[in-house]
Amino acid sequence: MTPEPGDGSPVSWADPALEALLASLSQGVVVLGTAGQVLRMNRAAEQILGIDQTGLQAIAAPQARAALLRLARPDGSPFPLEETPTWLALRGGSRHDVEMELLRPRGEPVRILAGAAPIRDPDGAVRGAVATFTDVTEQKRAERLLRESEEEARARAGLLEAVLDTIADGVVVYDREGRTVRSSPAADGMLGIPPEERRLPVQERGRRQYEIHTEDGALQRIEDYVAVRAAVRGETVPGALYSVRAGQAAPRWLNISGKPLILSGRHAGGVISMTDMTARKRTEADLGVISRLYAMLSRVNEAIVRIREERALYQEVCRIVSEEGGFPLVWVGLVEDRKVAVAAGWGPAAGYLQRIRVEVDGDLGQGPTGTCIREGRPVVNDDFDSNPATWPWRAATRSHGLRASAAFPLHRAGQAIGAITFYASRPGFFTAGQVDLIESLAADLSFALDAMEQERRRTAAEQELRQAIGRLQEADQRKDEFLGMLSHELRNPLAPIRNAVFILRHAAPGTPPALHAQGVIDRQAGHMARLVDDLLDVTRIARGKVELRRSRVDLCALVARAAEDFRGLMPDLAAALDVRLPLQAAWTDVDPTRITQVIGNLLHNAAKFTSPGGAVTLSVGTADGAAEIRVRDTGAGIDPALLPRIFDPFVQGQRTLARTEGGLGLGLALVKGIAELHGGTVQAQSPGPGLGAEFILRLPLAAPSPEPGLGRGGPEPPQGSRRILVVDDNRDAAETLAMLLRLMGHQVVLAYDGLEALRAAREARPELVLCDLGLPGLDGFQVARDLRAAWGKGLRLVAVSGYARPEDVQRALEAGFDAHLAKPPAPEEILDQLVRLGPDGG
Repeated sequence: MTPEPGDGSPVSWADPALEALLASLSQGVVVLGTAGQVLRMNRAAEQILGIDQTGLQAIAAPQARAALLRLARPDGSPFPLEETPTWLALRGGSRHDVEMELLRPRGEPVRILAGAAPIRDPDGAVRGAVATFTDVTEQKRAERLLRESEEEARARAGLLEAVLDTIADGVVVYDREGRTVRSSPAADGMLGIPPEERRLPVQERGRRQYEIHTEDGALQRIEDYVAVRAAVRGETVPGALYSVRAGQAAPRWLNISGKPLILSGRHAGGVISMTDMTARKRTEADLGVISRLYAMLSRVNEAIVRIREERALYQEVCRIVSEEGGFPLVWVGLVEDRKVAVAAGWGPAAGYLQRIRVEVDGDLGQGPTGTCIREGRPVVNDDFDSNPATWPWRAATRSHGLRASAAFPLHRAGQAIGAITFYASRPGFFTAGQVDLIESLAADLSFALDAMEQERRRTAAEQELRQAIGRLQEADQRKDEFLGMLSHELRNPLAPIRNAVFILRHAAPGTPPALHAQGVIDRQAGHMARLVDDLLDVTRIARGKVELRRSRVDLCALVARAAEDFRGLMPDLAAALDVRLPLQAAWTDVDPTRITQVIGNLLHNAAKFTSPGGAVTLSVGTADGAAEIRVRDTGAGIDPALLPRIFDPFVQGQRTLARTEGGLGLGLALVKGIAELHGGTVQAQSPGPGLGAEFILRLPLAAPSPEPGLGRGGPEPPQGSRRILVVDDNRDAAETLAMLLRLMGHQVVLAYDGLEALRAAREARPELVLCDLGLPGLDGFQVARDLRAAWGKGLRLVAVSGYARPEDVQRALEAGFDAHLAKPPAPEEILDQLVRLGPDGG
């Protein structure tokens, strides 16, 4: 039941004052009874709720009204009826300023603030409720718009910050007093603001000192010239190119423009923008430099083709590069004992080269030039002042106005031999493009050096070839002469030998003719043996096949014995032989046999060319750690033109057809070869033809030896008769050797081939076998192997052969022979083999 006014309700609705109050309120008011029925609502409530009192009263229950007037929270979720202020007020509670969204019956949304309070009677009982509604739709819209505006402003500010932080162009904002309000990081970088100051507020940054130059070189202050005009006067400054230096930093080229800053129609300051044109200006400059470098390369290559002398080419290249490329200094340094010596240099700062010191290693090798040579690669120094590796040259380069350098290695045959170094008057001068071009120049210069080297080698090879052809022609001529000499020298002994044989056949044994014939045969056979030995020895020495059998000997004792043997071999020596030996021993580590051979050759040569009445002097001395054997004669002397070749094989002075001196021209070649095998030298001296000559043999000294000197006596002949088998297919050689052994009292059996030798050995049981190697059928090597297999070490096997090369000797020893004697063996060598048998044979 809906209470009516005057029916006991707490409010008298007929009160004109209350009616006037409700009508004046902009806030909607609804009075509800205890059952939630609408008792009264003002006009404002009808407008807010979109329904009049009659329509609202027609809805009996609050749930029905809630269905008609749908409620939602601000976030759009449903608002439960039991949580509304009205519902709470009817139950004695109160709630105010609850924001909700109301959907009117016609579907129109409205945002309201709702509140409600209970109506109580004097006893405190709830008799109804008063609900209030305030339309805040426009207020919320205004708040939302304001919020969106603020967010948009913040977004725009963030976008502006992001743009300023990311754009490549620099931007600086000034107020009307010319104070910096905002600057972009790009602008800070262009103007040299340190990173630690970029994080500070603009007003707290240190004041940079700038210089600005226009392209015509006029000096201005950037604050006065651009920023203040734009900020204070409100002028627009068109873009122009300026060179800006901040403090001690390198200058940068900036395109700067300025515009006034207008905010809300009012002049608030100015904005300048700047574009960094440094790279572009540098590229333009580089293009100019590179253009000059190309022209320079062309002229350098022309010089490379034209100039064939190395030092002259270095100097011309330095001149062209300095003048064409605009470099204040260019120099070429070459490595000499790990130091870099100036080979050429050019430029206005060439005086620097008088003070420079560069090495390949150490502190003076850590700069561009030393490093590029050591590592074989180009090295660029952007600034002498900031590069720690260039401190040794910093003061000198500064005094000559040199700020940067680049060094490029020069190669010959793939090896770095030096460098060409370029200098510039400003830091950071050498770009990658310039370095590539200059590296090409260094490569061209290195190629020229290789070409020069090849030309030198070709010229030297041609000269050497001409010399070789001359030597071959000379050798061919000498070969023909040698063959003629060899024929003469070998035939000469045959005539007296044949004559002596005839005499021996017809003269009675022991008579003077027979004895003379024997002496002739002995001398001539020795002469032929010496000729053959000389030929073999020269061949062995030339092929490196001679093996020295060194022992520590007193050279004085060795020389004394050699001189005595020489006197015995040449009793008819026309010249006097004077031997001079020091009292103190001269110990050497030599092959006594070979040194004796050398001394004999020198004495024989001196005697051969010394006329009767002349003198030959043999002396021993020491000097500078070497023993010296000197053989001086007063004979024919040596032509100065012949001295440089006197030790070459087959070289002799002028001879007549008579060839009374004889010889093959091998003796001195043997002397030289044997001396060098011992680590010694031999030298010939002569004042000239007819004035005698001197030969000096030098051998390294050894430490003194406590051992006794070289013995002078020969081997003692063996006692008793020995059984000996002689094997040779040359019957004359076999029978004469057998005759010699029988004269010594030995039993001799002969065999003329290998199979016969094996049979004779089984029958005669010899103690010593003297066997030729070149036997028909079964050769001497196989004979030795068979005999050694049958008797083991029970007999001594000695090879006697004309095959006397080192490899022949080695092969004979490997076959089982105990020793090897070259044909014809000397009687002393045969006697030595008999001594080696010992008292019991074997």
